[in-house]
Amino acid sequence: MTAQPDGSETWQYRACGRTESVRMAPLGQNWSMSDADRNRLFDALTG
Repeated sequence: MTAQPDGSETWQYRACGRTESVRMAPLGQNWSMSDADRNRLFDALTG
């Protein structure tokens, strides 16, 4: 991958028959998910 996350780039993944988009962190910054986002991500990946 050569593209660098700039805050507007998103990752998309498919899970449980739906597509989720996750915003990436700006380069050089720590990206912390909110509890709701973390739970949604976990549910999507494990559901």
